[in-house]
Amino acid sequence: MLSIVVATAMVVSLAPVTPARAAARDLTITLNASDLGVTPSVLRDMVPEMQAEIREHGGLGDTLKEAVTDSPTPVSPTVDTSVWPNFGGTVNVTPDGAGLVLTIPAAEITTSSFWQQVATTAIAWVVGYGLRMLCIASFTASGVLAATIPLICTPLQTTVTGIMAALVSHAFAGDLGSPEATRDIIIAGILGLAGGYIWERYLSPWAKANLADAIKRAGTWIRSQVPWVDSWFGGVVAQRVEQLGWRFQELEDLIAEETAAWAGVSSNLQRNLRIMALGDSITYGAGSSNGGGYRPALSTMLREDGATVTFVGSQHSGPAPDAHEGHSGWTISQVAGITDSAMATYRPNVVLLHIGTNDMNNNDDPDGAPARLGGLIDQIFRADPNVTLLVSTVVPSNWGPTQERILRFNKAVRSEIGARWVAGKHVYMVNMNPVTLTDLADLLHPNDSGYLKMAALFYRGLVDVGRAGWIAASDGGTPAGGPVRGWFPQNTIASGTFGGATGRVVYADIDGDHKADYLQVNSNGSVQAWLNGGPNPKEPTGSDWYWWPQGTIAGGVGAPGGNIRF
Repeated sequence: MLSIVVATAMVVSLAPVTPARAAARDLTITLNASDLGVTPSVLRDMVPEMQAEIREHGGLGDTLKEAVTDSPTPVSPTVDTSVWPNFGGTVNVTPDGAGLVLTIPAAEITTSSFWQQVATTAIAWVVGYGLRMLCIASFTASGVLAATIPLICTPLQTTVTGIMAALVSHAFAGDLGSPEATRDIIIAGILGLAGGYIWERYLSPWAKANLADAIKRAGTWIRSQVPWVDSWFGGVVAQRVEQLGWRFQELEDLIAEETAAWAGVSSNLQRNLRIMALGDSITYGAGSSNGGGYRPALSTMLREDGATVTFVGSQHSGPAPDAHEGHSGWTISQVAGITDSAMATYRPNVVLLHIGTNDMNNNDDPDGAPARLGGLIDQIFRADPNVTLLVSTVVPSNWGPTQERILRFNKAVRSEIGARWVAGKHVYMVNMNPVTLTDLADLLHPNDSGYLKMAALFYRGLVDVGRAGWIAASDGGTPAGGPVRGWFPQNTIASGTFGGATGRVVYADIDGDHKADYLQVNSNGSVQAWLNGGPNPKEPTGSDWYWWPQGTIAGGVGAPGGNIRF
């Protein structure tokens, strides 16, 4: 029995290997429902999500890179994804409908040496999805609510992908270690999910009942991949992969013994949480059926965990808890304009920040957006050095140009957050990568399933920071109402009408739409008007403001223009 699990980082150097006859054929990896012991329908339901993940990243190469980056694992394989191109690839249901097949076309494959690392990651990615399918099938059969299952099975998939990438890379390199060491790596990775009611009520019991058999099934499947590994990388590597498959099959008793001894893990959330959700329309809840976005589900999870939760802010939408600081259409700079006031008014001990979507969608200096986010993070900690800040990556977009900018932004966000964390700030990154294009209600906003995933990811982050002891006691503040004031930069909104020095410009609402229209009052008392159409949402802030010309709306009555009032 393992009493203490120590997560040790081991470095693996994968020797350069060139695939035999690389350009002569496709690389294919097949997973059948029978490999998992699930019905084909469970597997078929998963394929559209895998396809959406590839579309979201613009290719299979970046999808696999993201899988390596996202996966928390106690063992670090040396996989240098910086040298990978974003190569193409597909996932489809097999012709008989009983399996899925991942294909990398021969035309995408070069003679470069990184293909062994690609194969490692592809195997891990497929196994991660396979374990998720087992998890879904198990909880569906046991009657768990469909809305709850992603909260359980998606984090399991992410963790298992990392564990498998590490173990397969060690197998390829021939330094896997003892069976006990392999068991400890698997157990340490799974225990990284420990804490909170989702772990206690669902994940821990599932792992005790199913993990050993799942790992055994993974071993059988890995052994079935030996023929193509042999043809690509040679007999030595193939033999090592077969040994890994046998190892997994032999671990059943060791893992069952270890999981049987698991005890509860406290999440340290038995305290008052005063949460300010800060951001744009996604924080507001646009796209959700009840208008509350992720906030109602997150509140339920936290209360199930024994926390006392109060959401605060000047904005209100959706069912309780309806208070927040989500402002539709706002950019990072606009949110920064009210942050000092919001922090002083509501004094949260936790801030949940999702911002940057509109900077990317409006093409508003996207390359400068990570630095603006870093400045906003610093601003929040200047307002309250003791606050705990959870910053999320931005959820994807169904519009190609916006999605390309989001991918670049999310990569840079890691560095901005990491630099503040290293400096001792209580800032934690929440990776929204499990929210895929299938979880969107429109081009930008999540649907109910997407918001449920967001809630689960923020919840997981709060469990982690709670366990670390970050969350300070709440010192009160205005729970609702109270004005939040600030300046919201818009840059140049009107370039002028070249009317010379004989006229003056005034703003007045002449069409009753509660927007200030642009009026040029001339020295003879005549007036030209342009109705305010607001900013062009497809252009950077202030670079294109709609003004609708109305011509001369008053010819003048002989009075000097300086005497005209609106």
